[in-house]
Amino acid sequence: MVEHKDKIRMSSKDYIPNVPYVDKGINLCWLPNGLICIGCCGFDFASELSKNMKKAFIKALLQNTEEYEKCNKDSIVFKGIYKSYDLHECGLCRKLIVDDKLPEKELMNEPRLKITCPLHPACNQGKELRKGECDPRYMCRTQRLFHLEWNEEKQKRFVDFVMSRNLDWFDYSVQMHTNSLLKEFSEM
Repeated sequence: MVEHKDKIRMSSKDYIPNVPYVDKGINLCWLPNGLICIGCCGFDFASELSKNMKKAFIKALLQNTEEYEKCNKDSIVFKGIYKSYDLHECGLCRKLIVDDKLPEKELMNEPRLKITCPLHPACNQGKELRKGECDPRYMCRTQRLFHLEWNEEKQKRFVDFVMSRNLDWFDYSVQMHTNSLLKEFSEM
């Protein structure tokens, strides 16, 4: 277990007052083609974000999933297992689980994992359970620009650009977290 008491996970430093989190249109965390981004769910504390970290993230996801199942899939009980600042060594949040029932070896090659947070309102009939764990209002730089500054045509071009890259969930998450997709798109 890694304790990060000196850091604030997913701080709302990028939060813009009076702007709700994505509630309509495309959410870059979950693209229509099933591609998911978990870039803000602990990556801030990862020691490195290279391809060889993917295996550590898969192991962490499987451990989280096992612990969630031991709680009889009770999100409130699951929330209480670890403090919000207790992350896996790889930097992943202890609340993310994987819904895919595949062996670890197959998960490594699965481009569209079904990764969820049981504390997210989408998993709790709209009830927000992430408060105290992370900042539900957080938007990464790309998500913020996408929704607050870009018109629909530019949004569509960005989504098409991302989908044309044929990324898996891990590469997409890393590139969103590091803003490299945004940089590359901006230079086109």
